[in-house]
Formats: sequence, C-alpha cells, structure tokens
Amino acid sequence: LDAHVVVPGAPPLVLTGESGCGKSAALAEWTARWRTQHPDDLIIQHYTGSTPDSADWQGLVRRILGELKRAFAIPDDIRLQPEALRTALQEWLTKAAGPRRVILVLDALNQLATDDPTAQQLGWLPVAVPPNVRILTSSLPREPLDALRRRAWPELPVPLFSTPEIAPAAQAYFAIFSKKLPSALVARLERTRAATNPLYLSAVLDELRQFGRHDELEARAHEYLSAPDLPALF
Repeated sequence: LDAHVVVPGAPPLVLTGESGCGKSAALAEWTARWRTQHPDDLIIQHYTGSTPDSADWQGLVRRILGELKRAFAIPDDIRLQPEALRTALQEWLTKAAGPRRVILVLDALNQLATDDPTAQQLGWLPVAVPPNVRILTSSLPREPLDALRRRAWPELPVPLFSTPEIAPAAQAYFAIFSKKLPSALVARLERTRAATNPLYLSAVLDELRQFGRHDELEARAHEYLSAPDLPALF
C-alpha cells in the first residue's frame, strides 16, 4: 500500500480476498499509520456496513464532497439530487487537483445497498482521477467487484494465514493478555483448516481467552473448532 500510494498518478487499487481475511483491518491499520506519518495528506475513509446509513451511496458521496469542500474551500453547494450526485465526485475531485495528495479509502463496496442499481454498479465512482488523488478500496466477489474489474484497476489479494503462521499468531494474541495456550490446543489449531482465516482464528481465540474453566478449555476449543467455516462458528 505504501509503495502504491507514493507513485504519481497511480491508479485506484482494489483489495480482494475472502470474507474475514483482513481487508478492512489492513485498510484501517494502514490509514491510521499513514495519517500520522503524512499529516499533510487528506485522507477520507468510509467503512461500508459500519453504521446503518453507511451503505447508502448518496450519503457516501455527499460525505466525501463535504470533506473536499472544507479542505479545498470549494464554493459550490453540495448537490442533493441523485442524478447530479452520479457525476459530482468526478467533478469535485477535479476541483481538488493540485499538489496536495488526496486519498479515498472505501472499504467493503460489496455491502452497498442493493435497492439502487447505481450503488452496486459504481456509476458514482470516478473512472479517471487527477494525479494527486489515490483511491484504495475493497470488495468481496459481488457485483461491485465485477464493476471494478471491468475498469481493469489493479488488485492486491489479501491472503489467508498459512499453516505455519497460525501458531505464532495465536500465541501472540494470548500473550497480549498475559496468557498462554496449551501446546495441544496450538496443535489442534494448526490442524484446523478454517483457522487459516484470520477472523475465524481471532473469534475462537477471543472466546477461549474468556472461558473461565481451565479443565474444560480443550473440550470447549474442540466444540468451536468443529465449525467448518465462519457462519457455522458464529
């Protein structure tokens, strides 16, 4: 992500990968660090699904326009009509062209509301952006990702854990709470294919660290780890 953002005129970048692999976490962690290290950059981030209103594409566009209006003293009024909003972001990013870097972080576009075709087809999202603008986004394999791929934007796959990465991750997580996983449990985690999914692994570990009966810990872990995937686990 660092290398991509510093390239002048770099095209938008799409993070891909299965649900729970860490796309949102990666974007959030990167954004927090980049904002600290580059305070002059304007970063506008949006996490679809984080609130009930976050899936509305019109609200998303108006929010970005508001941020641009404040940052660049754009005198234009923010449009309210859907027809005008479909092209507004392209026009306003052009007004923000200049030396200051603008980074849009748009997470989980697949969670945009499905009642308006404009949302999932991404007709509101600019196809071309000024050289000072970067767009970082993510999506599961849904209609928005199909729309992004038709634009031929580069993709950055976020991989699952490999089997050798499971034990260090689990032990590091428990160490945060001054706890240690029994070796038998670590071995069981390594044999559980679903545990290569970071969200699955963290959910199991979070439940186990709060389980108060040590003599029943392995039985409880066996119950959780019998779930073949995230839906079954939850």
